[in-house]
Amino acid sequence: QIGEFSLTMTVKEGLEGNSRARHLREGMLDTLVGMALGFRTDEVVRRSDDPPFTGVHWNYFNSAREGCVLNSITVSGEGRRWRDAVREGVREVRRLQRHGVEKEEL
Repeated sequence: QIGEFSLTMTVKEGLEGNSRARHLREGMLDTLVGMALGFRTDEVVRRSDDPPFTGVHWNYFNSAREGCVLNSITVSGEGRRWRDAVREGVREVRRLQRHGVEKEEL
């Protein structure tokens, strides 16, 4: 039986022309989104006696080795509840996508 698991979903995007301002803006926005997602999911874990996941993390970075931008989401949890963890982790990401970042989260 699996004790704990992590599932990482990654999207690779090609590197576009070099625009420092655009890359800086995108990097900052992705960092803010990742932090907001982390705050929200940490709060779910903290408030629950039996949280559906142990963590949900967003990672965005340029990979010089692979020549692309990597954007990934990792959901972690107990092995016996992996389906619940993935479902609830994706739900939090969708909620962030639909409703954006709250002013208090900035």
